[in-house]
Amino acid sequence: MTWKEHCQQAESCIKAGELLKAEKEYRLALEGARGDERAKLLLALGKVQRQLADYDNAADSLQEALDIFKRSEREDSIEFLRVLEMVGNVHAEKANYEEAETALKQSMQKRSKSFGVDSPEVAESMADLGVVFMMQGRLDEAEPLLSKALGIRRRKPGASHPDYAESLKQIAELRTRQQKHDLSLPLLRQALDVRERWFGKDHPEVADCLHALAREQFMQGKLKEAESNWKRAEQIWERGLPETHPLRVAVVNNLASCALGQRKPEEAEELYKKALSILEAQGNADSLPGLDSVLGLGLTYLQRNQFAEAEPHVKRALKMIEELGDAQQKMEYGLIEKLLTCYIFQGKLGDALRLVPASLRARHTKEFSDTMDMLHQIAAFLRRSTRI
Repeated sequence: MTWKEHCQQAESCIKAGELLKAEKEYRLALEGARGDERAKLLLALGKVQRQLADYDNAADSLQEALDIFKRSEREDSIEFLRVLEMVGNVHAEKANYEEAETALKQSMQKRSKSFGVDSPEVAESMADLGVVFMMQGRLDEAEPLLSKALGIRRRKPGASHPDYAESLKQIAELRTRQQKHDLSLPLLRQALDVRERWFGKDHPEVADCLHALAREQFMQGKLKEAESNWKRAEQIWERGLPETHPLRVAVVNNLASCALGQRKPEEAEELYKKALSILEAQGNADSLPGLDSVLGLGLTYLQRNQFAEAEPHVKRALKMIEELGDAQQKMEYGLIEKLLTCYIFQGKLGDALRLVPASLRARHTKEFSDTMDMLHQIAAFLRRSTRI
């Protein structure tokens, strides 16, 4: 096959949602491509690698593409700007926000000069930069960019185009972060409808929207609806993404949380263990998804009153969040409470007492006395229950 035929095969794989096969075809196509054509293929490859969460290889592919365009003095071409835009997106995925912001601002400035400030090309840069601000919690800076991008895309390419659906999804995420949950669901449902009409019901772009919709439904306590959408997303992704992909691991954790919320601890336990097993095989068990799995297992055992089984998982989760920032303090307090429950219901009153803040243990305050009374009362109850 020629490099052009491999390229055509890769594009067909993308339409079918088979991203792993598409990556392989693009790599084969690169063996015969030269010059600007090679740079365009590297951009396409980098985009697929980003979708596969292979960010390091994506960065390498995109950097090579940039170098080719610079050597040919085509830094004002639309292809160069697309590569620059994708470089910014990959930096954002890797949490390199300063680099992402620099690349996206440069892209937006060049696009404004070439296409006009109200062009779809500029809207893309606005939207991507707004997402970078949102990922950093800079919501006041994100909102005007995301709103303007939505307005431009509504006019061109139009409300039936997937770019408009992407803006709807981004605004929905912004509303969620602003705690305006009642505004998120209608936007996500509209985005899903647009993508289904454009791509068909079984495309990865549809799965991405189903995932976002399910997260919002879960946060609003609509567990059965969330579970249904996550299962549908998983069925789509399993055809084109490896089991180790972060999105697939997230869906397993999320389905476990749905099961736990619906009082199905056996099902939840199986799913949390599956996710944790995948992460451990990758050496990523100490990641945030790993924390979700470990904490989920602890909560699952607590739901079944298996306090001895819950204790090591809650302890492990507490250890895992030691490296996280202030934003995780509430989670830590919640875990300490769960661990206290494990100790109390196993009669480990000494261990439970050691979790009481040192400032209370140092002096016999009313809070300290109340805590001790509670521990003694529960211990007495447990002794009585054991004799029955």
